[in-house]
Parts: sequence; structure tokens; C-alpha cells
Amino acid sequence: MTVLMLRHGQAEPRGPGIADSERKLTRKGVRDVRRVMEVARKAGVRITAVLRSPLRRAVDTAAIAVKAFDPEIDVIETTSLLPDAATALTIKELQAYASKDCLLLVGHEPHLSALAADLLGCSDLRIRLKKAALLRIDVRVGKGALEGELHWILNPRLVRSVRAARPKKMTD
Repeated sequence: MTVLMLRHGQAEPRGPGIADSERKLTRKGVRDVRRVMEVARKAGVRITAVLRSPLRRAVDTAAIAVKAFDPEIDVIETTSLLPDAATALTIKELQAYASKDCLLLVGHEPHLSALAADLLGCSDLRIRLKKAALLRIDVRVGKGALEGELHWILNPRLVRSVRAARPKKMTD
């Protein structure tokens, strides 16, 4: 099974009058998620289901991802993707979805980085996913265990640099 981990895009800053759980994506956050999803789709990524955190910024991010791929994709809300959730809970949930070809997880730091490290069998590994970054790990499901192999990480800065490096079309 392919596991894609998508950190939510840039959200409104924390502040009085806005509950952390209700912070919306900024325009930049929306733009970055769209661009990363566009590149992933063009690269041949196919998503069969989405698990997402219940926090607003993850809900918004998942909605953008689903729209970029297929509005009919199943989206499942789970508290196992909250920022402070135990990775063991997420791994247990992943095992329940082992029949899916490509599962997109939409969540937060530091949870997603810790989850990636655990799936790779390197709990001391430090990965820092930037906002709107997408990471791909191919996971083999064994007897009660998951074993992963990192394939790539795509972040908004890389997407912007690739877009900027494309040659401009010449006109007469």
C-alpha cells in the first residue's frame, strides 16, 4: 500500500478569538496545497481513500486534495491524526485500511514526521514536513507490523522552483 502524508497548508495565525481547531487556511496555504496536489496528480499519483484530522486546517487541505484527484474519494475523519496523537494509534488504523492501494493522510506536525519515522523503522529519524508538503512511503503489511520505504517528499518550495525553471514559450 502507498501511504501519502500531507501536512496542512499555511493557516491563520493563532490569536484571541480564534480557536486553534477552527483556524482556516490562508490564501497562500490554499495555493500551496493546490500546486503540490497538481504536481502529484501529473506525476501519476492515484488516491483511493483519505484519512484526515478533524481540525479545520486539515479539513480544508483534504478538501483541496480530493478536488484535485476525484471528488468521489472516501474521506474519513480520525482523531488518530491530531498533532499530539500517538503514532501507534495511526499505525493500527492504517492496518485496517491495508486493502487500499493509496491512502492519503492529512494531518499535522509533529505527528506526521514521527509517524513517517516509525513506518520507516527509525524512530530517531528527524523529518520536518513543511506546510503543504507531501511525503510518499510504500508500506508492506506483515503479521501485525508495517514496514515502509521512503520514495519522495514534495514541498511547495520545490514545486515553485520547478515551475520557475521551466523555459518560457517563445512567440514570434
